[in-house]
Amino acid sequence: MILVVIILFPVLQLPPKAMAQASISKGNTDAPSSKTNSIDDLIKKGVGLAKLGKYNDAISLFDQTLVIEPNNINALIDKGLTLGVIGKNNEAMTSYDKALSINPNDIQALKGKALVLVDLQKYNEAMVLFDKVLSMNPNDTEALSRRASVLGSLNRYDEAINTLDKALSINPTLQEAAHLKADAIQALKNNSSAKNG
Repeated sequence: MILVVIILFPVLQLPPKAMAQASISKGNTDAPSSKTNSIDDLIKKGVGLAKLGKYNDAISLFDQTLVIEPNNINALIDKGLTLGVIGKNNEAMTSYDKALSINPNDIQALKGKALVLVDLQKYNEAMVLFDKVLSMNPNDTEALSRRASVLGSLNRYDEAINTLDKALSINPTLQEAAHLKADAIQALKNNSSAKNG
């Protein structure tokens, strides 16, 4: 049994084809300049278009940003997210890899790349990235929930339940974690019944 994770843009549910990170970066917030403002505007417009489901238009704006500033990590991450949503996993991976070449510890890029790996069913590689995120931020409930989902996909239900217990101890109102935990408990029972039956 594979545990399914529903990921949301801040307002809209994404298509089930792709798993995407739960939050989109807000763009560069450095000291204002005309170049920074135009880059911020492009990124914000791209994010807005992505929220409206206009993914190709959003990608175009992220690409425009990257022409102006090729190493803009926010544009790279948002482009990766949007590419993942429309199932262009190889291109999404390229975008996340470029972001991680700029900052190997960027949590959003790590989570985004991990979600693409999950979509590609490369669970062990995804687990390494979620573990890296959690080594930097052990209370990241999103990473904990995603890690638990991967553990469920690997039929490691006891570990998934323990990971979800940690997420729920940090934030008891996490509905997704509660649903995943219920699914993991049921899968564990079904797995035990099948072995004993």
